[in-house]
Amino acid sequence: MTHDRVIGRKGALPWSLPDEYEHFLDEVRGNTVLMGRTSYEIFGRDLTASRLVVVSGTLRGLPDAEVLPDVPSAVERARSHGRPVFSGGGAAIYRATLPLADAMHLSLIKEDHEGDTYFPAWDEADWQLERSEDRGRWELRIYRRR
Repeated sequence: MTHDRVIGRKGALPWSLPDEYEHFLDEVRGNTVLMGRTSYEIFGRDLTASRLVVVSGTLRGLPDAEVLPDVPSAVERARSHGRPVFSGGGAAIYRATLPLADAMHLSLIKEDHEGDTYFPAWDEADWQLERSEDRGRWELRIYRRR
């Protein structure tokens, strides 16, 4: 996300940062990713996760993902796999899963980008910055819930 919390524009990322995307793929490798339909359509085929759980009321029978109709059932299914669960967006999924998270691995994009989709507002008092790494055009920040 940008400093203004932008995460998307017209159904896509408003930036191209291949090293940041590779970092994301490394983070989710072998774990479970829970995401919405649009995020699945954008990123699903690339993901290195061992399990994909997609929230959708319209998709059915995906060959590489489990589809659940709502966030509570998707969270339950994702947790049942016994691996760390990563929320892979979009905005509605982040809003619904952020209260359940014990950590956030955020890529903070240093440039400004116009967008129409935003990461939810969150109270920094609830989170402790555990690690910050400058990666050039973006910064990795890892927070733990207090």
